[in-house]
Amino acid sequence: MTDSGIDAGILLFLEAEDRFRELSAFFVAKSVDELCEQAEYASLRPYVEAGMTLLVEKCHCTVSALSGSPIERVFARSVMLSFLKNGLPLVFMPAFRDTLVNIHEYRQQLKKLDEFIEWYDRHHGSTVVSAQYLDRQVTSGRMPAEERPWIEELLLLYHYLPCRDAWHVSLQPQFPGLLGERGVRPDMLFWKPSLPNRHLLVECDGYSFHRSPDSFDADRRKDRALKARGYDVFRFTGRQINTDPVMSAHELFVFLDDWCDGDDA
Repeated sequence: MTDSGIDAGILLFLEAEDRFRELSAFFVAKSVDELCEQAEYASLRPYVEAGMTLLVEKCHCTVSALSGSPIERVFARSVMLSFLKNGLPLVFMPAFRDTLVNIHEYRQQLKKLDEFIEWYDRHHGSTVVSAQYLDRQVTSGRMPAEERPWIEELLLLYHYLPCRDAWHVSLQPQFPGLLGERGVRPDMLFWKPSLPNRHLLVECDGYSFHRSPDSFDADRRKDRALKARGYDVFRFTGRQINTDPVMSAHELFVFLDDWCDGDDA
């Protein structure tokens, strides 16, 4: 036990990728079972399993590659587990180079996906897009081979899983030109494709990088600039995360869950 009474063992699972994979796999299997108990997903179990596996793999790869510090990695993994334990998907995204532009483009891609599924249903009498159809599109040259994995990913996440209403997380997204030429790059951005007016930025403030008066002033200046753009900001200290990552992540989960209560209707 740590001095604060928190079991230090949880940090071992959050810091080590191999242990975190084992822990997350348990909750993924549980989430698949719970989702497939719903009538609309009962016949889609292979797609649900593939989609949930993809979600977790995106988390593993994104967190390992993009988190700027051990504190961010621990927090991102703890947040993901909070969602999985509650049976909710959480979609990790690559870092945005221009956040406002990239989110708009992503929403446009989802609209095109809806149009394609509607067209496919009219012409093939099914909303389940067959792999053979995609093969033929590539073979005929109507679909570039490199585009097919992306189409399959969109289908798994936004057609066979309810990720359109899920929280998405982009690590270290960029806001160019917001505060001069260097712009702003927060630690995490939470957003939903279905809710254009809900954006939450989360900062994980390690003491060594945020203890000076200049850093303190810069953080507040950045917060004001982001809030002026309509972004709410949450800050957690490195001590809060390392002392009790589960509680910190749960606090964020509860806020996000309550924040949009009623907006999804």
